[in-house]
Amino acid sequence: MRVFVAGPTGVIGIPLVRELVAAGHEVAGMTRSASKVEMLRGLGAEPVVCDVYDADAAREAVAAFRPTGRLTAGRGGARRPPSA
Repeated sequence: MRVFVAGPTGVIGIPLVRELVAAGHEVAGMTRSASKVEMLRGLGAEPVVCDVYDADAAREAVAAFRPTGRLTAGRGGARRPPSA
């Protein structure tokens, strides 16, 4: 099964990606940081660099996947990061 994981480099995402890959699934992981591309490849995932706050880009990134669920480790609610 093809699986899309948003937040694949977080506290839940890393073990989730490992488990999915170990179970034989094809995993794509979305990160907004190009610096995490190699880490995702090392986990066995296909990196997708995308800013979740760019609605058009996020929509395009997930278009080939069927949403099935959401897991989060909250830190006081989702907030847009400050602009650089």
